[in-house]
Amino acid sequence: MADLGNTSELEAELISRNRQIAKVRDEVLKLEKRLEESQLRNDDLLEKNAELDADVTTKTKQCTELEEKVTQLDHELATVKAELETTRKDNEIQMEAVRSEFEARCAEGQQDLEAQDE
Repeated sequence: MADLGNTSELEAELISRNRQIAKVRDEVLKLEKRLEESQLRNDDLLEKNAELDADVTTKTKQCTELEEKVTQLDHELATVKAELETTRKDNEIQMEAVRSEFEARCAEGQQDLEAQDE
């Protein structure tokens, strides 16, 4: 009878250990599935990160090109402003010369009229 009691205890322990093994196996499967999902998520995030890095590189290049264009346009604007100022001064000088000539001719015409009136 002692053997039956001993056998019952061994069977009970075996059943208990099998349950523990089953729980551990289930936990391992859950963790493996979770690991696989995490690795897939990581792969997706790495891909998205690479795409965003490429976008940043493209936008940085575009910004640099636009900054260079702005610098070039600022230089062109300064040149055009200087040319415009020079042209304005030249026009003022020419206008003053025309005005002086006009006034001189008006004075001549006035003198001619006064001479005719006399």
